[in-house]
Amino acid sequence: MATISSIHPSIRTQFDQLMADLQHLQSEAGKAAAREGIVNDYIWAPNPPLRKVCAEGKPTLIYVQNLPLEEINEELPPRLDEIENFYNDVPCTDANA
Repeated sequence: MATISSIHPSIRTQFDQLMADLQHLQSEAGKAAAREGIVNDYIWAPNPPLRKVCAEGKPTLIYVQNLPLEEINEELPPRLDEIENFYNDVPCTDANA
């Protein structure tokens, strides 16, 4: 479940550490499940990146928590439109293909 929120600068460092911890623990859970023979046939992406940029000469992924609230609000309408119209232009002549 992705949560769209603006992160206050006073808790940014703590938030970033918690997000890193979450991603690490999810990775470790997947590895433990695999060791026990549990097959996860899905990709867990609770916080997918919105875009990639070049920052200080390095490729960087931009996540929602990296954006100010104003920019998040600008991102929402086109993304909602993409979601609502995702299947509109997909021909489906053979659903079993």
